[in-house]
Amino acid sequence: MFKIAAKLGKNRGFQKIPLRFVLTIPFVVQLFSIVGLVGYLSFRNGQQAIDDLAGQLTHEVSDRIEQNLRNYLKIPYQINSQNRNALQLKHLNLQNLDAWEGYLVRQAEIYHPDIVYIGVGNDRGEYRSGEKLNTGELRVNVASDRVGFQSYTATPAGDRLALQSTVSSFRLRQRREYQSIVQARKPIWTPVFTSMLEPTLIIGGGEAVQDQTQAGILIVGLRLERIGRFLHDLRIGKTGQAFIMERNGMLLATSTAELPFREQRGIRRSFPASASSNSLTQATATYLRQSPQMLSQLNTSRQLKLTLQDEPYYLEIKPLQDGPGLDWLIITIIPEADFTEQIYHNTYNTIGLCSAAILIFVSMGIIMARRITRPILGLNAAARDLAQGNFDRQVPACRIAEVGELGQSFNQMIQQLQQLFAEQTALNQALATSEYQLSQILEALPLGVLVVDAAGKCTYLNQTAQTFFGGGIDPNIDFDTVAAVYHIYQAGTDHLYPRDELPLLLALQHKSIQVDDLELRRGDETLYLEVRSTPVLTEQGEILYAVSTFQDISQRKQAERFLADYNATLEQQVQERTLALQQEIAEREKAEVALKVANMELEQLARVDGLTRLANRRHFDEYLQLEWQRSLRLQTPLSLILCDADYFKLYNDEYGHQAGDKCLQEIGRAMLQSVQRSTDLVARYGGEEFAVILPNTDSSGLLKVAQTIQAKVRELQIPHQKSMVSEFVTLSLGLVHTTPNSGHSPKTLVATADVALYRAKNLGRDRYWLQEL
Repeated sequence: MFKIAAKLGKNRGFQKIPLRFVLTIPFVVQLFSIVGLVGYLSFRNGQQAIDDLAGQLTHEVSDRIEQNLRNYLKIPYQINSQNRNALQLKHLNLQNLDAWEGYLVRQAEIYHPDIVYIGVGNDRGEYRSGEKLNTGELRVNVASDRVGFQSYTATPAGDRLALQSTVSSFRLRQRREYQSIVQARKPIWTPVFTSMLEPTLIIGGGEAVQDQTQAGILIVGLRLERIGRFLHDLRIGKTGQAFIMERNGMLLATSTAELPFREQRGIRRSFPASASSNSLTQATATYLRQSPQMLSQLNTSRQLKLTLQDEPYYLEIKPLQDGPGLDWLIITIIPEADFTEQIYHNTYNTIGLCSAAILIFVSMGIIMARRITRPILGLNAAARDLAQGNFDRQVPACRIAEVGELGQSFNQMIQQLQQLFAEQTALNQALATSEYQLSQILEALPLGVLVVDAAGKCTYLNQTAQTFFGGGIDPNIDFDTVAAVYHIYQAGTDHLYPRDELPLLLALQHKSIQVDDLELRRGDETLYLEVRSTPVLTEQGEILYAVSTFQDISQRKQAERFLADYNATLEQQVQERTLALQQEIAEREKAEVALKVANMELEQLARVDGLTRLANRRHFDEYLQLEWQRSLRLQTPLSLILCDADYFKLYNDEYGHQAGDKCLQEIGRAMLQSVQRSTDLVARYGGEEFAVILPNTDSSGLLKVAQTIQAKVRELQIPHQKSMVSEFVTLSLGLVHTTPNSGHSPKTLVATADVALYRAKNLGRDRYWLQEL
């Protein structure tokens, strides 16, 4: 700051700046900076508080909507569970749907108005459902392929009264709700559709069921208008909104008064949220539609701040998934204007208070600067006299404590300077004495000592070092020629010591080093030296000196050579003995390898079927036990196939047992070709039965392998005139799929697969049957 002021003064033609300006200007600049920073931070913190509050509010609203939806979506699961229990307990069945009508109507009345209808259908296309309209009217809905869909008013006991509506084109098995439930084979949600009887959107929760002889579905329809009423009653800030849509953008429910469907020519149709009549809903959905990747890959809640209709909004998108078929997005949007009114009021108050503080503090600064500069000018005059060598001038006392203390310190400094001059003379004499004593100590050492400065100039060489180097050394050492001049070699060689490896030069490069391979030759005499070099540094880490010490180690080197010769002789003897032992070990290892190979061949023979060369029953049992334990530990799926050649006894009777053996071999090869992974095991289970173990395989992979096996066997086209299902040899397959748990065992898995095989045979053979465990 002072430098800037000085530059400004020079640019305007002034040589000096008055002290009162130097004290006042930085104070004023700092005051303006602090006040501006306080105002900015006040506004910024307020904005941050708004962002935090808006984020918490949108998150709380989204969580509340999600909690309500999940509670609401549990209802179909509960109802279907009750109806499934009624089937399992044989209170009701899928052959006589008339018996369901009273039961379904009573359920519809109990769960009204959460649900639209509760229904049941079978694979013959027959359908019954109970329904209670928003008017309170009870309905029994009946459908079949013969009469289509008919809706009757009903009594609370479920008795039909008057026919109210008919849809002759209705075919249960052709509707996508029925097909999606049957194909899934587990509880799912149907696509959203409009009600035929009431103005509401419906989503159905259904699952496939099976009784003793009949297959069918259970389905419960939820009213999405209940979700809209919940959103409408929910308080979302002052003017915030919330709506729910599918991933594809179709509107399901909204907190506004808008209905999520439109009626044209008597037909109700849902529409995308981007086509909403509410401008905010439409703008938000249009923005999201422009980011299709975000919509398709969004798996967790995401908060955004965006500008819609030239106004800032806080947006939270929360995905809601509940099994197959239900993948919704909860959208909560609140305008920033709901929060900013109070923060702007606080900001204006802060600016006013800061402006008043600036005026007060600037006035006080100018007054204080004038009072401070007067005594400092007197202190400045005394300092000029001191610079000229006048130690007699004293600084007068001042009423300002700090300036007065500075004057006293100035007077004390003059007295201390006089004392320092006297002490400096005494220190110089003591230093000269210390240097003499140090020189005497270094001369008495049995080691050679060499000291050079940072430029490489020799500054000290003791008497022992002079003896090593033949009386002395050139003060201006040339590291390029020093090895040649003083006959310095690498020990044991005729090579001069490399310049870049000289210890003294390395010390000048900030390295401490110790070597014992330096050889000094003086005529017929050779000395082996151990050298230690280290740098002497300043406090800033710069080289001040480099010190090297030299020690004669000729006797130690002679002893090392004798020891090396002895070790070489001993090492040769050890190598000869080791070679003999290695040959003996190699012969033993060769015998052990041969024994292992023989054992492996015996083990292989014990695990392979002699006819088909597939795994035998023993290998099958061991491998199944192993994979069962692995899947139990990792909780991965495990699948098993048991298959049997159809009417194989008749085949043997017709073509003979040799042809039967060849047929089994070809079937085994076809099954091996049907599996792709090294972990899959094909085994001969016994007689004409085969088995396939499929680790880490789900139901879809299991069906694919079974279909491949059937296709491969049919491609063989092995004639079978006595077969009652085909002119060629065919297979019946029993399939089972499970994720192992402690309540079952591998035997349970095999028994279930055997039941499935029995079912496939009873259904006509040349097919497969999947049985869940």
